[in-house]
Amino acid sequence: MKKSIKITIPKPCEKQEWSSEFISNREQLCLLCSEKVFDATNLSDTELHNLVNQKERPKCMKFKQSQLNRPLLVASTNHFNYKQISNAFYGLLVAGLVVSCSVQKPPQKSIAEYEQLFQTDPFFSDTLQYVIRGIVVDKTTMKPVKNYSVTLIFDGGYGVLSDGEGRFKLNIPKYSIKDTITISIIGRDYETEYYEEITVLKSQLPFNQLIFVQQTEQVLIGSYITY
Repeated sequence: MKKSIKITIPKPCEKQEWSSEFISNREQLCLLCSEKVFDATNLSDTELHNLVNQKERPKCMKFKQSQLNRPLLVASTNHFNYKQISNAFYGLLVAGLVVSCSVQKPPQKSIAEYEQLFQTDPFFSDTLQYVIRGIVVDKTTMKPVKNYSVTLIFDGGYGVLSDGEGRFKLNIPKYSIKDTITISIIGRDYETEYYEEITVLKSQLPFNQLIFVQQTEQVLIGSYITY
């Protein structure tokens, strides 16, 4: 049985300057430190486990944040008695059927279901006239995204943040009401900043909008240790 390990980067590199030529399909030279950097971002846990346990393992690597500071899930190579496996599988299957009958995973919301919330969620049932309301949703996972800034442009930075369910409600002050109103949607996802502007006509208020964003996982580069 392989020993579980964790990988961490004590001090990630804040700056890199890459050579225009790849050393291999996974290695590139950083011109700032003259070190070869191995790209491990697409490796499975088992592949990563095997790589860092090699005697001649790369000194510096590029990782996704999700690959670090957790036990790597490695496929077991142990061989068990077939009958034991069958019995265990049958037991898990029965247990799984019992659980699945009593506990159902909430289905992933569709666009129509998110739009329906504008009619059914009490959060959106106010009687405000001059208001822009919405839900920020990750377009890949279709999950709500919190802490995105929704701000009136050219109005001293007045704005709100999306909550834990991705909802926001931006009440437009009377002094900001014009024929056209522009808001900015800003969010920082790991290493990438999302920015979008939306223009709304005064005649469209109150206005509801689904905001679809693309989140990107942070990539960390540096010398690493295993434990």
